[in-house]
Amino acid sequence: MARSPLLSRVLAGCTMGATLTGNQCPDNSGCQLWRGRLRRGDDAVSTESCRWEGEMAMSGSLRTGRQSMSAGLGPSRVRIVTDSSSDLLPSHARAIGVVVVPNWIMLDGQALRDGVEITAAQFYARLPHTSTAPYTKPASVEDFITAYQWLFGQGATEILSVHLSAKLSRVVHNAAAARDALAPAPIDVIDSRVSGIALWPAITRAAALAGLGAPLQYIHAQVIAILEHTRLYVMVESLEPLRRAGRIGRARVLLGTLLDAHPILTIQQGEIAPVETARPRERAMRRMRDLVRDLGPLETLLICGTSIESIAEWESVLSEVYRGVIQKTWLGPTQGANTGPAIAVAAVMQRS
Repeated sequence: MARSPLLSRVLAGCTMGATLTGNQCPDNSGCQLWRGRLRRGDDAVSTESCRWEGEMAMSGSLRTGRQSMSAGLGPSRVRIVTDSSSDLLPSHARAIGVVVVPNWIMLDGQALRDGVEITAAQFYARLPHTSTAPYTKPASVEDFITAYQWLFGQGATEILSVHLSAKLSRVVHNAAAARDALAPAPIDVIDSRVSGIALWPAITRAAALAGLGAPLQYIHAQVIAILEHTRLYVMVESLEPLRRAGRIGRARVLLGTLLDAHPILTIQQGEIAPVETARPRERAMRRMRDLVRDLGPLETLLICGTSIESIAEWESVLSEVYRGVIQKTWLGPTQGANTGPAIAVAAVMQRS
């Protein structure tokens, strides 16, 4: 199948097999643990340090570092794929060797590839001036076929493809259709049953394990375990964008016209579900902070927003109850086109 020129440019920009070792970032553009501040107008992050634990379960023991899985067994070449709903910035994806297949952003009659032809900063700068409400289209079956074929051509022996909930988009259906079209190629497609930054911890962990040569079955199990311990909370300014996008699910019970009301949402069983509505905005943020605190000890905490100011404000509120590193990014265009202005937090609870 012919490759689209646009997707070719996307794939060519993905560094396959990039592995972080020790405290090094391969291109200083992003890493698993991001510190510092987002720069306005682009997707760069100033990074003080990056690290990950390359834990490998081999022959019943735990080892760390770049080692083959066992004597006499060559290293696996598993590669990780996701779509742009995961909110991985292009620099971050390149740094950890993840291929992000972009979704379409439909903006005032233009069809733009998320993260390729429009960045989050550009999207939110244009949003207040649009004449029609933006919407999204999922990456196509052909896009995924092209991505998978490219990876196999680059030496991948297996692919793990992780995507947002099938109840929120047809992205995972298209990925599965591409897998079926390429059968019996070893492609494992996971419906994460979450969305946005809730995908981050599982994807970054998968990328780390893949870089260390872990087998597909082990990476799959780790992804599922992390997703089961990840909680997502989102505070939106209005439910109207979600209603227009047809993604409101059970959250429709929160529809109302309260002045300065801010619905807090989560994802349950793969669909958007209401937590409560709080007013004013400051109280809603404190309520989300308390929801995070009540989760107990955390392994990872990530936040995102639709402006530099909202991200900084949200980080300050969470810092009242969380002393660890708070990872930060934009709420990407795929998510923002469906939620409108919002902030979100994803927390991974400690596993026993």
